Amino acid sequence: MIPADAFWCGRFVKFLPLFLQIKKQVILAVICLSFSCLAVSGEEFIFAAEDSWPPFAKPDGTGISRTIIEQALAYSDSSAMFVTVPYARALKMAENGQVDGAYNVTRQKNTLAMFVFGNEPLFQARASFYYPKDSRFDYESVDKLPNGMNIALITGYEYGDKFES
Repeated sequence: MIPADAFWCGRFVKFLPLFLQIKKQVILAVICLSFSCLAVSGEEFIFAAEDSWPPFAKPDGTGISRTIIEQALAYSDSSAMFVTVPYARALKMAENGQVDGAYNVTRQKNTLAMFVFGNEPLFQARASFYYPKDSRFDYESVDKLPNGMNIALITGYEYGDKFES
């Protein structure tokens, strides 16, 4: 007998690992929220949503992260309002108490000092280096970056404790 999922479209199969990981995170978020549903039942939360990290956060405020948050809050009859702003502004708004929270924040030393993180991340993403094909540089890890190498970064974003040290 052929399993039913063997008939899934080939285009979807390449996204299956991401989908399964996200599905797991939604289930974990629902479980976490269900234990605290009496405390937050029926409340509305305001989140600062970054505007430029597709597919997790898109310029129009939609994205995978927002979907996970909305689905998790729905289990406690709570809802959310989203303010779409640049990432650095989202962090400032959360830090200043202008919003209840921000998401897609890297868990590292400086953000742990400013924010409370849940036990489970919404998702995990890996950063990449892009360089010309004809380059002799072959990135393996942050530890192997040559001294004096110029790297372009986005101001106000985090890249992990290992990279920032």
